[in-house]
Amino acid sequence: MRLLIDEHAMDWEVAWEITERTLAYTNHTLLPEALECWPLPLFARLLPRHLEIIYQINERFLDKVRIACLGDSEQLARMSIIGEDGERSMRIAHLACVGSHAINGVAELHTELQEVIHLIRSGLFSRGDTGLFQPLLDMLVYNDPFFVFADAASYTTCQQQVGKAFLDEEKWARMAILNTARMGWFSSDRSIREYCKDIWALAPVDVQLEGSDGAGFLQSLQ
Repeated sequence: MRLLIDEHAMDWEVAWEITERTLAYTNHTLLPEALECWPLPLFARLLPRHLEIIYQINERFLDKVRIACLGDSEQLARMSIIGEDGERSMRIAHLACVGSHAINGVAELHTELQEVIHLIRSGLFSRGDTGLFQPLLDMLVYNDPFFVFADAASYTTCQQQVGKAFLDEEKWARMAILNTARMGWFSSDRSIREYCKDIWALAPVDVQLEGSDGAGFLQSLQ
């Protein structure tokens, strides 16, 4: 942007279009605390003209965000290229995202997550409403308090194992019954009663099991 504006005397809109269409960002992490930040005083001292341009980039970007999030000040603060929490800082990853036409990740998982984010932002799952899930995406990308992205690999692996087990009906039934039975008498009894009443709308019936504790029944399942 500095070269196009200062050296080649281009208008802002033309320079920005060239910049955005030229750059793509490869993200190395989805953990907010690991994203690169520069102290703003240091940036101002070393690259004052760049900082002026970045301020303008940020202002134009936040104008769009302000409209999309209806002026939500907390969301604006999270998405701003300039970090205001604690010592003021330059959020390099934020700048890279704003100025790029595409974002991907180094690891396959990162790329998959970025593709999911892109699909959600495109409005594919919201009938074309690109802003419907923006607050949720902002929370995950810039905050992620419940470590959804951080645990994505483990969750994906577990879900694949569950899907594979589900294909074997006999194995799945055995696992479901044993897992429920091994939860403990109080918790399993309560869970089954709540499922019967609230979900299946079934009344309980008396079942005679071998032995007083049902050990013979469980043994037959193993």
